Amino acid sequence: MVILACLCLFGIFFFGMWCVALLVLSKLSGWSKLAGRFGLKGAFRGRTWRFRSARMNAVSFGAVLSIGAGKEGLYLALILPFSLFNKPLLIPWSEIETEPLDRWWFRGYRLTFRSCPGVRLDLRSGTFDAVKSHLETLSAPPTQA
Repeated sequence: MVILACLCLFGIFFFGMWCVALLVLSKLSGWSKLAGRFGLKGAFRGRTWRFRSARMNAVSFGAVLSIGAGKEGLYLALILPFSLFNKPLLIPWSEIETEPLDRWWFRGYRLTFRSCPGVRLDLRSGTFDAVKSHLETLSAPPTQA
């Protein structure tokens, strides 16, 4: 009986610490700031890539991101159980500025957001190129048969 009580207390403690950690990471990364402005309302329509990695400010999201591209904008969502306090985002393309990022350990692009200064999203080249390629197909004129 004592073991069962200890396991229950540990479960409650672990869940509480998990919630605190997710709240802190949401603030540190800037996700909560973006969610206040660009929280997704409804379903995302577009192409998504799951289990992608990125860095947002001081927080690395290793293989826990779904990244999407559609006509409306860039979609970002965390997979369960990391999405508890981080709602999906849909950031309009007009809000995004990009610049190449080339460091000896990282080659990719830094995205910044006009309405949310101070929030940076670093994407690896492969992910950025996939999004860019998909966008080019959306804006390509229809082919003549």
